Amino acid sequence: MIRSKAFWFAAVLCGGHAWTLAAATAPAPPANTETAVFSMYCYWTGEATVGKVPGVVRTRIGELGGNEVVEVTYDPARTDAGRLAEALKRQRSFYALIAPDRAAAARTGLPSSDVKVRSGRPDFIEPKHSLRVAHPELYYLDLTEAQAIALNTWSHFGGPKPAVLTPEQERMAARLKARLAAGRAPGEPARSGPERERYRQTLVAWLGEVP
Repeated sequence: MIRSKAFWFAAVLCGGHAWTLAAATAPAPPANTETAVFSMYCYWTGEATVGKVPGVVRTRIGELGGNEVVEVTYDPARTDAGRLAEALKRQRSFYALIAPDRAAAARTGLPSSDVKVRSGRPDFIEPKHSLRVAHPELYYLDLTEAQAIALNTWSHFGGPKPAVLTPEQERMAARLKARLAAGRAPGEPARSGPERERYRQTLVAWLGEVP
């Protein structure tokens, strides 16, 4: 049985031819996941930073208590909130972790000086900002969440482009770039589950191609 445990934390910081689109296969989710929310002065950098940490399986950005936040879902067998916080500290992006109550704060295992108590849930906006702005032809592909995390981190920090796209996605990116140059977009992508398959079909129709 899949168990998901949520810990709310915050760290205050700054046309020409028809072709068939084959969907990338999403990796199997870990049996157990935990979720932490980090508050920061710049959620674009924060999301890209935690994307470097092995074991991160999902990221979202938004606002909580007047602060920008990144929500991170991760595999506790591979990482933990402390390692995520250390990654943000190395990026000079960490001030404090915020837990929803004192009991949750105690479970973090972090020094009390690194933990603040704050309740509430974030108001989320579109994630993967760096990828969406710099490479919309990749952002609007039918990416899995793992692909989107890797490409967003690359888009923000630079370096060699990660080889995570399928051949079909590589070909589709060129078609997408041409369509997006006209100022249109196919809609907000979904990265998992039946919603991702529906988005893929919408994208294929939007491109005028054969599903």
